[in-house]
Order: sequence, then structure tokens, then C-alpha cells
Amino acid sequence: MDGVWLSLALLASMAVAPLTQGLQLAIWCLVAVVSLAALGRWYLGTRGGTFVQSVVEGFRNWRAFVLSGAFLIAQGLAFWSVMRASHLRVGLVAAFVVMVVVRIGTLIPGAPANLGTHQYATVLGLSLYGVPRNEAVGFSLVVFSVLTLPLLLMGFMACVNGGLTWGRLRDLRLEAAG
Repeated sequence: MDGVWLSLALLASMAVAPLTQGLQLAIWCLVAVVSLAALGRWYLGTRGGTFVQSVVEGFRNWRAFVLSGAFLIAQGLAFWSVMRASHLRVGLVAAFVVMVVVRIGTLIPGAPANLGTHQYATVLGLSLYGVPRNEAVGFSLVVFSVLTLPLLLMGFMACVNGGLTWGRLRDLRLEAAG
């Protein structure tokens, strides 16, 4: 579902953003992969294995599909809000394009929380709109913090609330090592 929404967002970005030829090629490649996966799902139908059947069931859940798109929109609005707070002179469409570039740039997980990869993709996206490198680097750090720190805090609070301790983590690691 996320791949379908991201493909649609990429196609929309191609129509409104000053993308480089390399980014356009990457977009078409991703759209082709998602399209082939969708065609494969359609072709295999119920003849596919358990994985294909779970994908089919997932697409039948329209609420999850809508929620997946809403999450993409919410993240674009978060980028736009941080851009406005940072006094960057780019519009709403540019914020969404930058967010899409970051999503593509972080598809393959990097360091923990995509540290570094997220910043590079953000600077790349902002360079499409002529934002000076120094401002783009500063913005990339701020938006990364705004998007990541609340999740880290909520995860930490969930661990504490669930009774997880460093000693319990050590015991679990030792059990797994066998």
C-alpha cells in the first residue's frame, strides 16, 4: 500500500518539481517495480502462496489503504510546518516534493533511524528549489529531530511502562545467544 501511494506521489512530483534526469529515471524504475508487483498480484490471484494471499487481503482493507495515504500527507504537512517555522521560502508543494525525495532516499535503511541518509536526502530535495546548502543542512537536522525525537520518547516511555529494564534486555540477549 505504501508503495502504491509513494509511486503516485512520485508521479505527482515529476509533474510539479524541477527534478534532475537521474531522479526522474529513479522514479520511473520504482513505479515500474510497483506496477509489476501489482500485476503479479493480479495474475497470481489466489494461486499464489501465503505471501501473495496476505498482500491481496491487505489491499481489500480500504481503511488501511486510506490510512497509509493519510500518513504520507501528514508527513508532508510536518515537513511544511517545519519549513515555515525555519523561515524557508518554499511552498507547500515543495515541502511535499522534499518529503517524497527523503522517503525515496531512506527506502533502504541506513544507520539507526537513517541518521545521515535522511539529512543527505533532505539537502538534495531542498537543492531542487535553490535553498542554500547551509540553510538546507540546518533544516535537515531540525526536521529529523522533529520527526524522530517524539517517536524515541514514546518508545522509551512504552518500555518503561511495560517494565523493561537494562537487566531484562541483557537476559534476553543472553538467551538469544544461546
